[in-house]
Amino acid sequence: MYEEKSSIEKLQEFAKNTQRKIEYFDATKSVNVFSQIPVAKRKVSISNLDGQNTFFISHNDTQKLGDSSFYSGFFFPMNIPSHIKIDIRRKNIIDKLNPFFNESNFKSGSKKFDKQVVIKQNDTNLTHELFSKRKIQELTITSLKLDERLKIVVNPFAINFVPELIDQSIFGILLCNDWIFESTKIEEFFSLIEKFRYNMNSFHLLEASHR
Repeated sequence: MYEEKSSIEKLQEFAKNTQRKIEYFDATKSVNVFSQIPVAKRKVSISNLDGQNTFFISHNDTQKLGDSSFYSGFFFPMNIPSHIKIDIRRKNIIDKLNPFFNESNFKSGSKKFDKQVVIKQNDTNLTHELFSKRKIQELTITSLKLDERLKIVVNPFAINFVPELIDQSIFGILLCNDWIFESTKIEEFFSLIEKFRYNMNSFHLLEASHR
């Protein structure tokens, strides 16, 4: 009988087929001898191709709550203060039907962009610097249209199991409560996160002056 591959085995196969480096941790156990509920802790990091400082990370910890407990995402380090928080999602039907229900606390100045997204942030000046550029706005909309659950994030949580991201601010395309396995989607997201990184570098948005 055919046995379905585990989530980590699927990502190992992707890494092998694309000649990318993969690091992973997988542990499942019961909370105690009286509990039959398993505790799962799985962490996977796949580096992009040589010379590209972007990472595909999947994480699942059943003992945690919140966005950091179960997600897949594509990230790169940023040279900005770690207290900066930005969370961007695509507007849903509730946002559109009720104009008084507005979670967004930022406007970029582009009506075309602002009418499609909800932005929550804690630093208006830096958010404007990062997301007022047309190319960044286009990449944001293109990314969010791929899956209604996706978010564009800056410093959503700490990632402490990837050496290049430890104690670093991070930019990411984040999918919560699920993992991404399909090879074509992974490649598409790798391409998008590289475009984000390239364009932010080209606009000098990652300079040390932001520390």
